Amino acid sequence: MDARKREKAQDATFGHSTLHAPSVNTPPPAVDRLSTEELQVMLAEAVRHLYRHEHELLAANVREETLMFRIAYPLRERIERPGSKVRVDLEYNRRHSSALESDSPDCGRREPRSHPKYDVHGDSHVTPDLVIHCRGNNETNLLVVEAKKTLPARLEVETMVSRLKGFRDKLHYTAAVLLILSEVPVWRWVVEDGECADNGFSYIPIGNENSVVAST
Repeated sequence: MDARKREKAQDATFGHSTLHAPSVNTPPPAVDRLSTEELQVMLAEAVRHLYRHEHELLAANVREETLMFRIAYPLRERIERPGSKVRVDLEYNRRHSSALESDSPDCGRREPRSHPKYDVHGDSHVTPDLVIHCRGNNETNLLVVEAKKTLPARLEVETMVSRLKGFRDKLHYTAAVLLILSEVPVWRWVVEDGECADNGFSYIPIGNENSVVAST
């Protein structure tokens, strides 16, 4: 074989051995960081799914924990991907200290010595309805959700918003939201600087609207 033919053969072999078309079964990449906008889109889709497909639950006036389970399910499908340690948990009431002792299987971190309850503004009985986080540390806290079935009185709303601000400030959640699962669902997000977007509630479209949020 002359030099030119040998060079072509080597090129063909190299290309065949190193270049592969992506598999159609390749799972989507793991989720470890999400922006507030991405979290808004995912949560809006989950709420829409509830209102479109779970009419029996809404008509039966079941507890908010049941409704939140149905919201958590599609979030889990989107977020808990192969290779990611991020989890969607309901009624999670433990925070993680910085004192470390043994290796933890979650997040590549070591296991804290203690798992005290959340303590936000001196209240150790705070249990968020839903969190998206990485168990074992406070470095990958993405979303905390407080949910109600009816719009609370103004004073209670402000108390809940203050608590959500505490989660952002003390536990470093990317986003926090007060979710009202009434006949027409609305939400109120705590934004980057700790203040509330629009200082009020916004509708969550449950029809075929193109926008994610329609402000009141």
